[in-house]
Amino acid sequence: NLAYMHAHGLGLPRDFHLAKRHYDMAMDASTEAVLPVRIALVELYGMQLIEDMLQWPAVQRLRDSAVWTQVATSLMHGDEWQWDTIAIVVISPLLLMVAVIRRQRAMLRRE
Repeated sequence: NLAYMHAHGLGLPRDFHLAKRHYDMAMDASTEAVLPVRIALVELYGMQLIEDMLQWPAVQRLRDSAVWTQVATSLMHGDEWQWDTIAIVVISPLLLMVAVIRRQRAMLRRE
């Protein structure tokens, strides 16, 4: 659909605002589209956040380093971010923290 094409720059220039407009129109057109559109909007907001963060001066300095080359090589395929890999990298430590905190609380209750 046009929203996805604008969001990912497929055949059209990448334009997050126009992608959101098309996603909103799809959501207004059909009640069945609400959940898929909301999921797509989360991805769109994530992509926009990353694009904005890439413009920060500290990130610009990091992009000039060899570390960035290794990270970008592993997390990008062409011009597209590998969202599944990024999600795993972000969620795994969070789940580990939750597991550690729950275990510590369970041990404290036993004492």
